[in-house]
Amino acid sequence: MIPTVLGVPLDVNSSYLRGPADAPAKIREAFRSDASNKWSELGIDVGAAGASSDAGDLRLSNSSQEVNQDFAEIKRAVAALLDSFEINRRAKFGSRGMALHDPSVIAYLLRPTLYDGREVNVAIETQSPLTMGMTVVDWWGVTGRKANVRFMNSVDANGFYDLLTEKLARLP
Repeated sequence: MIPTVLGVPLDVNSSYLRGPADAPAKIREAFRSDASNKWSELGIDVGAAGASSDAGDLRLSNSSQEVNQDFAEIKRAVAALLDSFEINRRAKFGSRGMALHDPSVIAYLLRPTLYDGREVNVAIETQSPLTMGMTVVDWWGVTGRKANVRFMNSVDANGFYDLLTEKLARLP
């Protein structure tokens, strides 16, 4: 399971200037540049062979007359990537569900009452080579450190999926 880049060359909905459709090629050009720093904060070379993959660009009409077909193609491609991710994740980790971090953040911003949690201390391990980069949540306060985040540990799953379905239904 490695990060996969998918180019979506679409700017038909741009409200002022065109240009976002050119972004996937420009982003790849910048990433491949000798001036690009391909090292992450955790010391991982994301430019190394096999560290990421590129699914290429979607073939979109980028025209207002065919915007619904373009959105359908975007949905199909994202669903295919998610399906592939899920097959690989299950093969590696079993059938336990995965957290939907990015959609959960948006859902929390739209409807915070779906979530429950509490103030805790969270730190990122930076000393141990074995656990470097691990997020450490002091749920029980054993470190004595001052709480620095509101950590959500439960969600109204039905409410979350209702919200997700409601918002996705508004897409063209």
